[in-house]
Amino acid sequence: GKKNVERLLASTSTYWWEDLAHAELDLLNLARALLSNSDLLCVHKPLRVGTESQTLVNCVLQAFRDFVDERGLEQDSSEIYLRELRTCIYTSNQPEAIDIADDVFLVSH
Repeated sequence: GKKNVERLLASTSTYWWEDLAHAELDLLNLARALLSNSDLLCVHKPLRVGTESQTLVNCVLQAFRDFVDERGLEQDSSEIYLRELRTCIYTSNQPEAIDIADDVFLVSH
């Protein structure tokens, strides 16, 4: 919100991203990955962004679901069948990540 913008503007850091919290940087990188609109998205522990908000975790999972189901995000829905299929692979140790996935692989030591 407004406080975050003010904090960034008041910063003396060389690069703007140096002032972002780890969760904010993770969320920014997730957004960049989704916007790249690649056919394959691989993300390691994307739900770390929601350590303080279950709502944010749900939004991330829904964005992944929509990315696969709609073959990309925020595109003309009338052309969905002209687009390539999308695949999203992510790692997680949170149970809600299992519920939204099409397939789950358990990896252990």
